Amino acid sequence: MARNILIVLLVAVFSLSLQSAVISGEMGKGVKGTVSKIEGNVVTIRDATCSEQAIQPQNSRELASFRVGDRVSFKDGALTKARGGDSAMPYPGEKC
Repeated sequence: MARNILIVLLVAVFSLSLQSAVISGEMGKGVKGTVSKIEGNVVTIRDATCSEQAIQPQNSRELASFRVGDRVSFKDGALTKARGGDSAMPYPGEKC
């Protein structure tokens, strides 16, 4: 009986450790692209594949400095303007 409980606990701990690894991997992913829309605290970013993703940055007080067409990077809740010419991002006037 005690052995069965131990096996169940080990399986549960192993399963949870795999799930946390997947979740932490998703959290570290970022989005790079061009701002296509700003509505309130939600910014829509169009990436290099022309797909759009709506994000809500944690630094929402700084959103006033962003404009549609800005090249940006979003990672770990922070939205920042891209430095230099990142060729992986579409140009503001580029149509998808």
